Amino acid sequence: MEYKKANKKDVKFLLKFYNDSLIQEKGLNIKNEIILENNILDTINYFEEEYLDMLILIDNNDFIGLLMIYEKNKIKDYCKIGISFIKEFRYKNLFVKALRLAEEIVYNYGYSKIVGEIDENNKYVIKKILNYGFYPVEDNRNKKKKFQIDRKILIFEKKLKGVIL
Repeated sequence: MEYKKANKKDVKFLLKFYNDSLIQEKGLNIKNEIILENNILDTINYFEEEYLDMLILIDNNDFIGLLMIYEKNKIKDYCKIGISFIKEFRYKNLFVKALRLAEEIVYNYGYSKIVGEIDENNKYVIKKILNYGFYPVEDNRNKKKKFQIDRKILIFEKKLKGVIL
């Protein structure tokens, strides 16, 4: 699995990605919204301005999903990540490859922990990350914001001791 930094030329893929109902519900905490090109461009700009990473995952030359490092906390020594795949590539045993890639990137940034927020109903991902060495650190009931849906979020973390690829 490879990756590339998302840019303006990737808008077509990112529109498909962000307008997927499952990604909206589980990843963005919204439902039935239409994400437009200007929303995508604003998101790309935000990630660049904040020195965060929006990375398009690539497998066999296909754009298959996103790996995002959307929070870097030097004081608590962690990066918070999100991994999602477009519909055609879900449940294809690519998730662990993406986790390894995330670990490598976070480790190379010099952080000692990787953190993920997962919807409690996403049993597939919870099982995968528990088997991969993550452990639960917090239950968090999101406060409902405009356009967001109520859901329970579980927070998991893994301590990085070095990355073996």
